[in-house]
Amino acid sequence: MQLAISLSLIALFIPGLFLDAFHQNDVRLFGVPIGYLISIIVYTTYLTIFNAINIRKTFLLFICFVPFIFYGVARSGFSEFPTPGFIYMASWVINIFLFSMVCASGKLKMGGGRFFIVVVNIIFIATLLRYFLGGAYDTNPFSVFNRNASGFLIFCIFSLELLAFRSGHIGRVQHVIFLFLFAAVLLFFQSRSLPPAILLHVFILYRKSLILFCAKRSLASVSIALLSIMAFIFSPTGSRVIENIPLEVQFNQLPDNDNYDRDRIGLISSALYIIERNYIFGVGPGLENYLKEAEGSAFAHVRNARPHNFYLSALSDFGIIGSLFLLIGFYMAIRRLTLQGFSGHLSFLLPVGFLLIFNEYILLVDIWVLYPVFLIYLKLSKLKRPSGNEYHHHRPVGC
Repeated sequence: MQLAISLSLIALFIPGLFLDAFHQNDVRLFGVPIGYLISIIVYTTYLTIFNAINIRKTFLLFICFVPFIFYGVARSGFSEFPTPGFIYMASWVINIFLFSMVCASGKLKMGGGRFFIVVVNIIFIATLLRYFLGGAYDTNPFSVFNRNASGFLIFCIFSLELLAFRSGHIGRVQHVIFLFLFAAVLLFFQSRSLPPAILLHVFILYRKSLILFCAKRSLASVSIALLSIMAFIFSPTGSRVIENIPLEVQFNQLPDNDNYDRDRIGLISSALYIIERNYIFGVGPGLENYLKEAEGSAFAHVRNARPHNFYLSALSDFGIIGSLFLLIGFYMAIRRLTLQGFSGHLSFLLPVGFLLIFNEYILLVDIWVLYPVFLIYLKLSKLKRPSGNEYHHHRPVGC
């Protein structure tokens, strides 16, 4: 499976060498981002050819989301712009199917860890060189996505590498090189939500070891914390956070202000306007349906976009009924995976849930594929337990 992930990362990285990083939203086919299509083709081909798919288990997982899918398709049919809604729901179906396939693969091959880490390190090195040579605005490795979508992929890479190392699929030297390069990429990556998500993931995954370390080495802990805070403050990301902290918010000045955060306040206000008028059934999936309904909002002219918050978008599109179907689907799928012996869901889902507060990229294909792969590696890392104090201090505890 690591081979498929590596090939997908390569395919997502290469187009960025020839694209302007500020026009990644134009890289679409029939309204679908090219990056999504690349990942779908790579993962589907790999799973079909190299892994034994358990049809029964795939069906049992997929069926958890069938009520949500039926509702979304029906709501699209009764919306003002049904075609975009059908395309949007098709993305849900593909992602859920890929998720079910990975979880149900009877002989999922977890080799290729060394190739994976080599590919990731080369991508990070190339990204840093491009940034320092002035060829990019920030250290976004995957220019077919904007930085919010890339943030999800970077998080998935980080979480997967940690557990691949713990389960013995990646060597120590390569792991150290990865951590150094990852820290450099994160430092110059223009995202305010990714660093907290990374910290949340590490804390949940290694919370017992971290608490023990802080208790025994308080001076070292304080020094590391202070140095980390200073590095963040003086990084481009930290500077952007500080510069954009609003001293006051005056909603009546939103239309005449170019401030990015104030624009987001306007988008959230439009979303709340839509939810208030369509809270039971929603306006229907698809951006066109959302923007049409938002025309009545006082902030509609601020920016033609969604609220950059998945939870508000879900309520706007599907209403309370559709959102409940989606939550029930996730609950049933996670419960079924837990009964199959997979644990540690929260160490992955909570950081992803945090990132979704700031954008709507839940349909990023790699999230749906790498989530079950993460669970598999977490299971392997628990089975392969070093003896003595080494395991006591370093093993991931999951949740």
